[in-house]
Amino acid sequence: MKNLDDKTKQDISDAIDAATDKETIDQIIADAKRMIKLS
Repeated sequence: MKNLDDKTKQDISDAIDAATDKETIDQIIADAKRMIKLS
């Protein structure tokens, strides 16, 4: 995984904290991986 800046890490962390079910967490992780590949 590429190094993410602190803001991005915080945004991902906040999004995961806000997610209540596994499906949502899986989607956030998938989105994060997609963003990392594009960067």
